[in-house]
Amino acid sequence: MIRKTILLFCILLLTLNVAAFARESISPAMQVTLLNQDPDPVGSGQYVDIKYKVENLGSGVARNFTIKFIPRYPFVLDTNQESVVLVGSVGGYQDEEEAPIVEFKVRVDDRAVGGDNEVEIEYTYLEASRKQTFRREDNIRVQEIDAILAIQEVSINPEELAPGEHGTVAIRVANLATTALRDISLKLDLADNTLPIAPVGSATEKKLSVLSAGETATFSFKVIPYPSAVSGIYKVPINITYFDDLNNKFTQLDVIGLIVGDEPDISIVLDQVSLMQGFQKGIVPVKIVNKHVVDVKFLDVTVKEDSSFTLLSPKENYIGNLDSDDFETLDIEVFNKNKEASSIKVPLSVVYRDANNNQFEQEVVIEVQLLGVDVQQKEKTSPVTYLIILVVIGFIAYFFWRRHKHKKEAESNNK
Repeated sequence: MIRKTILLFCILLLTLNVAAFARESISPAMQVTLLNQDPDPVGSGQYVDIKYKVENLGSGVARNFTIKFIPRYPFVLDTNQESVVLVGSVGGYQDEEEAPIVEFKVRVDDRAVGGDNEVEIEYTYLEASRKQTFRREDNIRVQEIDAILAIQEVSINPEELAPGEHGTVAIRVANLATTALRDISLKLDLADNTLPIAPVGSATEKKLSVLSAGETATFSFKVIPYPSAVSGIYKVPINITYFDDLNNKFTQLDVIGLIVGDEPDISIVLDQVSLMQGFQKGIVPVKIVNKHVVDVKFLDVTVKEDSSFTLLSPKENYIGNLDSDDFETLDIEVFNKNKEASSIKVPLSVVYRDANNNQFEQEVVIEVQLLGVDVQQKEKTSPVTYLIILVVIGFIAYFFWRRHKHKKEAESNNK
């Protein structure tokens, strides 16, 4: 009796195992894998297409197969993208070419951290009458690409570079990425022949091996404008190259402006004048000289009023441009109110701009010394009078010389 019971139990156990094996052999065996991402890596703030391959490694059919995208920072589905994709029934042992492909269009947050970021999906299907649910995570490669190395400040000392004099250009850059940047190169491109600026004491390219996340660095260059450089604003190209932690190379092109110029040196002096004391009307010639290497423009001279004279010529006198090492003469006609005065003073206001439109103003007083009576008498003596006097003196000297000579000859003959 015991033997029959044991035998019956063994037969029952074997039957259950066979049934389980038969049931498992006709069950689906679903496998979902990340096929690819496009682009790879994807930039922060950009869209990426994530593709999954659905495979059934079992013999049974998986019915009502769906894949759901689980939102997780920094990934967000496109507004036109459904979060759940229905695949339907997936037959067993399907060929590689028959494997369904599911694609999600996903946007990456603007401030996403570079490197691998996890994306999550959930897939479900019906096995017989039971619902099976699984989740999986995969890594999507994200690359920060938007201005991760930024020019933070450009300082030039002095702000206006004088021709022939040294200056310093300092460029500060900041690493805005969350990872270090390597092999940073910054170059001032002065190769253009139209740029009258040259490097001094250093090359036009500076390098930095590593710049950590959030740090800044300053690249300094010594430059000098040519002595013949024309005043103005010159655009200088900047080339920046660097590598990120994934060994991707980046290149940035930018432009800075260098101002070449200097403060003009305008001299206002009295030209040759011979006004007599007691005159009533006369000309005061004023010479305006540009003594510097920079040109001036919009030169305007205003004669101010004074109690000692009445102005007979225009009050405002526009001269315009005055080149370097050049001059202009302005004739100011005045009426002397005080005949006893030994001098008169003519106040002037001189306004002009340099080539970079910086305005300058000078207040000048021109003092004219009037010639006295004794000088007037000397001035009245004509050169012809001096010539006649010299001729008369010459004749007299010749007369006495001839007389002395004849006297000597007569004495010699008597002997």
